[in-house]
Amino acid sequence: FEPRESPPFKSSPSPSAEAMAFYVALALAILGSARLAAAAGPRRAPLLCDPAKLTGCPSALTCVRHHGRWAQCVDCAPEQFALDCPYLWDANLTAAAEETCGLTCLGERSSQCVSIGCNTD
Repeated sequence: FEPRESPPFKSSPSPSAEAMAFYVALALAILGSARLAAAAGPRRAPLLCDPAKLTGCPSALTCVRHHGRWAQCVDCAPEQFALDCPYLWDANLTAAAEETCGLTCLGERSSQCVSIGCNTD
């Protein structure tokens, strides 16, 4: 048995500096998005309460009447209120929550409609 020479090792071409920069930026953007999503917490459906009696919310939340047939539980803690009001509520619920909680929404109401189509009903 005679050993044979193996073919010379062929290295794959290395990516360009621009390609590496792109992949690093992409990885950082994905990581940043994941951290923002984790910080925001899971998206939750509104917790409904009784619009006639304004009852039915857990102790940390307040029942806010949107209109005669709709009410939902709202967190009146200033920090959570500021996070929820510009993105999760329409103008009517925001106005009712501001009055009920004694707070002001400093964000643009329904500002998510700028980037996605919203049902204005």
